[in-house]
Amino acid sequence: MTEMDPINKELNSILSNFSHAIQTVAMSKNNITKSKLDLNHDHLLLNRANANILRSVESLLAITFNLKHSLLLNDTVNINHQLLARKSALVKQSNITRQTLIDCSTELLEIQNDIMDCL
Repeated sequence: MTEMDPINKELNSILSNFSHAIQTVAMSKNNITKSKLDLNHDHLLLNRANANILRSVESLLAITFNLKHSLLLNDTVNINHQLLARKSALVKQSNITRQTLIDCSTELLEIQNDIMDCL
């Protein structure tokens, strides 16, 4: 079983169910004098086709999510690059903050010394 088999299966199911829904509507238009039983049968066929389409779409969404998840987890080069860039930015920001604190501390000590000299 290849990776594309589930995707092709779901896409074929969607196309098939759309075709069934279109055929049901077309047959309903051709035969105006239908009994209640026939109308209910057509309604059930349309509901079944809609439910099958929804199930196939949900399955395709799950497959897409799993593919994205797998690609993301297996893309270690890109993830490592992003992590290193973020780490570098944080280290730079930390160094700037540390230097600012040192400058503030130095200025406060100078002000304290000036106050002490004035007293």
